[in-house]
Amino acid sequence: MHMFEQNNYGYWPLPSKQVHPSSMNGSVILNSNMTITSLIQHPCDLKVSVILSNYLYVTKDAFQTPVFPLSVPINILQSDDSYVTCVAFIKDTLLLAVSGEVLVVNLHTMNATRGHGISEYINWIVTSPCCYTEDTSWCVGQNSIVFAFNSEIITDDPLVWWSNDGGHLFQQVTVSHNYQGPFLISGVFLHPLKHKATLLMQVDYSYTVMKNFNYLASQVQDGSETIPFPTKGVYMPATQLNYRSESFIFLNESTIYYSPVSGAAMRPVKLNGLKNKTHLNPGEDIVIINSGYKDYFLLVTNQHRVFLGREEGMKAEVTEILQNVYHSGVGLAFGDHNNIHLYTAWNRENASSIHAVEFHKKTYKIHNLVDLQNSAPCKYQAILNNYEDHIFYLDIAMEMNLSITMYSEPWQQTHFIVFVSNPDLLQFSSEVTPMWHSTTRGVTTNSMTTLISLRVDKVSESTVDGVEGMGILKMGSLEGSLTCLQDQYKESLVIGGCPPGRQIRVKKRDTACENWRGASYTIRKDLYDPTFLLGRTTGTQDRTLTYDLEQVGCPFLVHIADPFKPIIELFDGDKFVEEVLVNFVVYDINGRFTFTYTMTMAEALCVSQAQDRLTMLQAQSLANPHTAWTNKNFLSCYDDSGSPLVHSEKPYEIMNSSSSNKIKWLPYSGLYIFNVTVVDPNYSFCTLTALFAVEVYGALPEAPFPQMHIMLGICGFGVLSLWFMYGTYSIMTKPEEQNKTE
Repeated sequence: MHMFEQNNYGYWPLPSKQVHPSSMNGSVILNSNMTITSLIQHPCDLKVSVILSNYLYVTKDAFQTPVFPLSVPINILQSDDSYVTCVAFIKDTLLLAVSGEVLVVNLHTMNATRGHGISEYINWIVTSPCCYTEDTSWCVGQNSIVFAFNSEIITDDPLVWWSNDGGHLFQQVTVSHNYQGPFLISGVFLHPLKHKATLLMQVDYSYTVMKNFNYLASQVQDGSETIPFPTKGVYMPATQLNYRSESFIFLNESTIYYSPVSGAAMRPVKLNGLKNKTHLNPGEDIVIINSGYKDYFLLVTNQHRVFLGREEGMKAEVTEILQNVYHSGVGLAFGDHNNIHLYTAWNRENASSIHAVEFHKKTYKIHNLVDLQNSAPCKYQAILNNYEDHIFYLDIAMEMNLSITMYSEPWQQTHFIVFVSNPDLLQFSSEVTPMWHSTTRGVTTNSMTTLISLRVDKVSESTVDGVEGMGILKMGSLEGSLTCLQDQYKESLVIGGCPPGRQIRVKKRDTACENWRGASYTIRKDLYDPTFLLGRTTGTQDRTLTYDLEQVGCPFLVHIADPFKPIIELFDGDKFVEEVLVNFVVYDINGRFTFTYTMTMAEALCVSQAQDRLTMLQAQSLANPHTAWTNKNFLSCYDDSGSPLVHSEKPYEIMNSSSSNKIKWLPYSGLYIFNVTVVDPNYSFCTLTALFAVEVYGALPEAPFPQMHIMLGICGFGVLSLWFMYGTYSIMTKPEEQNKTE
């Protein structure tokens, strides 16, 4: 049987002098030397939580059922200790800082692995899980970013590592600097909307330098900003409250500071509705920061005081709660419906030698905890909207309308506010419409419609995977308060990028072509270039291929004397959007080069040298026809700032719906499989490509022998004929000449 020690707050399983059975089985129970119980909730699922006290307990049902202390295989840890100093979540993973190392725990299987690549002791982990319902590639990427650092060791260089695979493999962040004095990492904040992280580096105990690290490019950006005082208490580094608004909170001496915009602006939080700059008692420090429900957050100090706070636009407010209720053995958590839960542990022995712990829950309503006399009244009772927690995509030249309706409290006047986290990307205009006013009840209903569009109007080098940038849009009430149980804002993610499912198709003719399903076709070896360099080399043997009817569709049947140009259409999924009128280019996916174009650069009225496929392929270190010529590197020949026009006689290879330029066939029949790519950078962030086939017929049969051989043969035959005729004539006339001589 295990030995237990009883404290004042319930039964916690404490280590006994005997060897724990889990150690005999090759496992070790994770523990902590924390003096105050900490409860950490998964930002995307509040039922998934961890309680960290003398042991670590993981639940997936908000501790409705008893849980065992978490154990891991003993051979995973390099150290003999198993102390947990930090807990963090990404989508399906629990990340632990254990004795200076990172452990990665799969929440489905609870199997643990050790992260690699960290060469120094770390005690803190930072993540920013993506909690949107749409599981986009951006969300997958965000859930893979993990930072680990040490917030306690003073060093000559910052000790920060990052991972882009969910914490399995780390690499160190190298920060060049010329600052004098020892360094301490006082916080790391992730900005997934901008693919970067901000490193707070406390220098010489006196000021803090903010450096931005672009983890997409894996480099620290030039420039920095300075906060003129330290940004870390004794226990807690500065902590990010909400990656969506990039807000964070930290303690400097006895003052709690709040920054809503990544450190660009900071101000002391309001305490109990008063602008009191001194919040904590002498010797008091923050030991727990929990962010949670509807912009609320909790602060716990080493003197067992609890503060409930709320972000309110550009400011934050806190008030002390749970006096004479909270103690160090209680775990605090946010629940649904404006609740705060207090969890207290009681031991529960079962028949086995390992003990599960049952946690009792007590619930408090937030509005019952707040001193209403010192807090501003709530001016609204409901906010309705059509966009909350959704992901919206804006392509180039797209706009969208979002609406919000606010119902005031009786005889209160409300005001709207619109906030975007990335004003370099998003722009908006709003219109407020009063809907109705009840004079008997004093309730006003107002509606606001906001038109959102992009500031950028073309694809650039910063466009990655079809995404130019992202921003959070928030609309709501200008007046916020701790006592307002409704959300102050309704927010959504707006991505300036390629909408999922956006594609182009080539408009086909209504013809039956089942005979092409699985059909074979052959390309002669001298009519294709395996390097795609348009005939600079040719194949070594004929190619026989199988026609893919599902992917390519029915081929167009075109006579060799008829030039051809496809009609391109834009679709969102299976919904037709419009005909594509802008520039596009084509190439044969099998390397056929027996076609050209009806217009030259001079006939296209180019003022600079136009791009062509061969030049674009030769500019690549390894020729790739799929990436050689796209909307990211297209240049118009109508821009006189381009290269001088020196080869005006060359074919003009760019087509669009309004030009007369078309594909012209060289004298060879056969099947072409074309890739068409939209290259206009002002049309879409998407890489818009499609396949179509053209069967060309009507070419004259080729001679069984090469023409030069035939010509040489004819010439040789003619020479021989002349020689034979001359010889015959000479033989026949020689006797006559002899007779005349005689």
